[in-house]
Amino acid sequence: MHNCFNCLFTQILGKASGGGVIPVSAVLADKDVMLCIQPGQHGSTFGGNPMASAVAIGSVEVIKNERLVERYQMHCKILYCQYILIIMQT
Repeated sequence: MHNCFNCLFTQILGKASGGGVIPVSAVLADKDVMLCIQPGQHGSTFGGNPMASAVAIGSVEVIKNERLVERYQMHCKILYCQYILIIMQT
């Protein structure tokens, strides 16, 4: 198109990271992009909130300990197989 690429990949991590209660969000980018942003140049009204940080860490621990990513992937495969079976029957 215009030789453009996504250098800043934002994820919808807010609700899950904050447990749906505390305002938390995240931005994911590679090192080259993130090193362009110096401390104090960018921020938000919730930057450095200790309670939000604690909740986000707790949420990540739940995601890891309960293997939610692996379970999600397994359920996707099951749903896809069921979808194929339905398509084949029609």
